[in-house]
Amino acid sequence: MNIKLPDFTFAFFLVFFLLLGKKIIDIQVVEANIFLSLFVYGLLFFTSFLFLGKCILIPLLSIITLPFFLTGEFNSFGLYKIINLIFCVQVLTFVYTLLRSRLQWERVFIYFSIMLAAYIIFVVLFMVLFKGWFFGQRVTMGLNGPITFSRFNFLVSLAIILFCKMKNNIIYAAPFGVVGGAMASKGPLLSLIVSLLYYYWKNITIKRVFLSIIAIYAVFLSIEYFSPRLYNFLIDISKIIIEQDYSVIYSDYNSGSLGSRATEWIHAFSSFLLNPMGIGAGNWSLYGEHLYPHNLFFEIITEFGFLGLLFCIVFVFSAIRVKNTELKAIILFLFVNSLFSGSVVDNSLLFVLVIIGRLDSNA
Repeated sequence: MNIKLPDFTFAFFLVFFLLLGKKIIDIQVVEANIFLSLFVYGLLFFTSFLFLGKCILIPLLSIITLPFFLTGEFNSFGLYKIINLIFCVQVLTFVYTLLRSRLQWERVFIYFSIMLAAYIIFVVLFMVLFKGWFFGQRVTMGLNGPITFSRFNFLVSLAIILFCKMKNNIIYAAPFGVVGGAMASKGPLLSLIVSLLYYYWKNITIKRVFLSIIAIYAVFLSIEYFSPRLYNFLIDISKIIIEQDYSVIYSDYNSGSLGSRATEWIHAFSSFLLNPMGIGAGNWSLYGEHLYPHNLFFEIITEFGFLGLLFCIVFVFSAIRVKNTELKAIILFLFVNSLFSGSVVDNSLLFVLVIIGRLDSNA
């Protein structure tokens, strides 16, 4: 296969920021250099308006951060989040605009899936050979926690299914799906199912429906073997649907993750009603149990107030208007993930793909 340099370059930037975006500007650097960090923020704020004629989301993303200096307590974590998010969005959008005329989405995501798959394979082999890791153990995998690593695996599976136009591509996607399921994280698995349902509904054929049923059944069986925790959770969810017993959601069983998140989301909505101008970026830990409410949109609305709500509305409508079906399926996968885990920095790839998806649709 002849490597197309523009597609490979953009795919490399996507993978690089996906893996290391949170570490490019480390929080300790921000804490030690507040004035320099403020200067960087100001520079990023003004450069965002260079994209005004291309996509309103980029300058709007910078505008919603202004209340950070007017509401709540000023904190280095909030400044760190803002700088990393805006920097990631601007750099990747700039690279895209430079290479845009020579990019082909299918090639970009094939290269993307190959590079991310190489990272996953290296981490799994290292953990198995040197750390004694086995499927079902929820531990830090390489640079990432179990939820993020599960998300990466399912993202590779999805990219292979969507963009690798070869026979039996599900066979190549399945191992990553098994590893993703073995991490016992529910959000990424749900995201994969929703994304595939959307894609196959748009491109439905009898063969694809049949293969999808087989693939889902195979994943379910593998989850039973490799990840009893996740398997038991799926059984409980089926009981909730059939028996209408919702007590398991708030129980301590299965780490109580659903109940914990539901409590955080209710608290976030209440905080927004009490602080319509926002509590300030990075201040959620003063109101909630964690550093962020494990829901991207509640995080934005709670910390940035009405301006954050406006951004979320524009963002969702922009995502809906992306024309490329395969790209929209990837966006949907990341979107559903963002409803259950990660901060704005963790979900920076979602912002980037929606923005360049709109730029691509307007071409």
